[in-house]
Amino acid sequence: MAQRSPVQSPVRGGAMEAGKPEDAPPAVVTFFQPHVGGQVLVLFSLLSGSEAVLKRFLPKSHLSKVIIRDNISVQRVHDIKLKHIEESKRKMGNLFDQMMKKFVHDQQKKMNRWKKEYGHYQRMLEKIDQRAWLKAHTSTFALPELTKAKDVTGWKNVNLPQQNRLR
Repeated sequence: MAQRSPVQSPVRGGAMEAGKPEDAPPAVVTFFQPHVGGQVLVLFSLLSGSEAVLKRFLPKSHLSKVIIRDNISVQRVHDIKLKHIEESKRKMGNLFDQMMKKFVHDQQKKMNRWKKEYGHYQRMLEKIDQRAWLKAHTSTFALPELTKAKDVTGWKNVNLPQQNRLR
């Protein structure tokens, strides 16, 4: 349905009508119903429930669709960043575990080397202690028994005991 209204120039305050001949018909402005072109009718029974609800509430304007697409792309970028962060965390966790195992392994090697060296030095110290103990408990000089004998010198020679030596 079209509505008609005479056109007046907003600038001149109706000067256009003054310049028209008297026999010219008045100008006609027609307002048409908005055109819904390009939209395809889709049966909602073919869509799943969530898609049908989504289609019903999606905006029809181009700007709104651009904003929604932009939000979706931003969401994708966000998801990619989150995935990258989680992968980095996993890699760093694996690296930390590997470094911890290496550290523990190196410490065990160091302890084993120290135990081996300690055992060698401990045996040396035990030998030194044993020699010191033997020196303290056995005298190195034994006095001969002096007795009168029929010897020329008048003294009897007594055999000295053999000293135990550790080597």
